Amino acid sequence: MFLILLINILMGATFSIVKLVLDHYTDPIFLVGYRMLLAGFLLLSYLAIFKKKHLKIVRQDWFTICQVALFHVYICYICEFWSQKYLSPAKVALLFNLTPFITAGLSYLLYQHKQNSKKMIGLIIGFLGFLPILFSHDASEELLGTIFLISLPELALLIAVAAGAYGWLVVQYLVVKRHYSIVAVNGYAMFGGGLLAILTSLVLGNYGMQFGLGGLARAWDPWPFTDFNALTGWVLLLIILSNFIYYNVYGWLMHKYSPTLLSFSGLTIPLFAALWEWLFFGIIITWPFWLSLAIIAFGLGLYYREEMMN
Repeated sequence: MFLILLINILMGATFSIVKLVLDHYTDPIFLVGYRMLLAGFLLLSYLAIFKKKHLKIVRQDWFTICQVALFHVYICYICEFWSQKYLSPAKVALLFNLTPFITAGLSYLLYQHKQNSKKMIGLIIGFLGFLPILFSHDASEELLGTIFLISLPELALLIAVAAGAYGWLVVQYLVVKRHYSIVAVNGYAMFGGGLLAILTSLVLGNYGMQFGLGGLARAWDPWPFTDFNALTGWVLLLIILSNFIYYNVYGWLMHKYSPTLLSFSGLTIPLFAALWEWLFFGIIITWPFWLSLAIIAFGLGLYYREEMMN
């Protein structure tokens, strides 16, 4: 259990690190491109040196790999990082717990995986738990406007969660059904998604002003960052904490603990994100966060309790 809490503590820190990088060093789109290109290169280099046979992808599966790059990397991370310019790290971490709910819906739509009545009650209660935090906005969010009481940064984050949930289903298909290495799938997807993000940053930064989109990315004049060495240091730290430590240790823990326990333990990540936000920025989290977290934990607790009994 200590190891589970440790990786969740580290994952909670990544939300504040991203916020810090966006505040001081670069824009969201370039950050996604640089981070994912570097992470993909490192993963693919590792396979090329130690497990070269895992690099082979059958031609018919390249389209599926491209789906992972588009949804799981490009759309998910650009929407997430842009939203983090305006949302608190703890709020972002909490809203990412929507993933089980969206995954359940997508599993039903794509694979007709049905839930029993008790599981549905747990999902409904947990889903309603997101309303207090969704309808609670600070000044930076309200400046950008709202749609049906949901701010634009929150809407972008919801798109990120939905894209990420779909991406995980595609990754699961490639790993479980097609028997590819998770390192290879992530390596190709990160490199492809990162390259697409870099190109997007270049186009929007240099030509976006003509279409009213210049605010989404910095102009490449000559580069869209303020301090390359500091940016690289923070990006490497993000890669080590999330891409290397968290996902690899999480994969190892799946052989030791049930998926239900590991999924439910993810609710501690927003708690640690709130602690890191206080340490990084001195911000104390308000009551809507804690109310939402309590209701979500109750709903997911009902859901996972029923799942363990079946």
